[in-house]
Amino acid sequence: IKQRVGIAERHVSTNEWTSEMACKAAQSALENAGCTAADLDYILTASVSAETVSPSSACMLQHLLGATCPALEINAACSAFIFLLETAAGLFARKKASKILVVGAERLSGIVDWSDRSLCVLFGDGAGAVVVTEGDGLICSRLTTTSKVDCLHYVRRLEPTPYITKEEYSGPMYMNGKEVFKTAVLSSSR
Repeated sequence: IKQRVGIAERHVSTNEWTSEMACKAAQSALENAGCTAADLDYILTASVSAETVSPSSACMLQHLLGATCPALEINAACSAFIFLLETAAGLFARKKASKILVVGAERLSGIVDWSDRSLCVLFGDGAGAVVVTEGDGLICSRLTTTSKVDCLHYVRRLEPTPYITKEEYSGPMYMNGKEVFKTAVLSSSR
């Protein structure tokens, strides 16, 4: 794995939820920025592995921090943190914020198949956070999305209901590594 993708080690959370990891990262970011949760204009979070769908991980984090500002979450997997930074830049450009907490947190060890060595060693658990301010302005960004649901997906079954007639399934995260690599290389070279 180290030779192919550069991963030397992965961390696995055995006693923390995604929101708890996010909170620790957020508290550290707030401390580094010299501000408190009361100073925040927005909380932006990203996670595909939050312990709850509703409330969102952003709302969970807002609660844990004792913040009162708007909090929103996106689900964009690997690119989510960059998408959130672009969202923050838009809020700054519209003069809607002066301090924004941006947090990415994942507990992917809970959604991978641990018997699939081609997949489980690639995904770990962790969180990162920054407090961003307007700065000198964003010079350039280019965001893209390539929808390839056949090469990487995770499906959760809905609760039983007599109104759903389509067969549902759920299972661990699935990845066709070769296709993901090709998609990532082609997307980044455009």
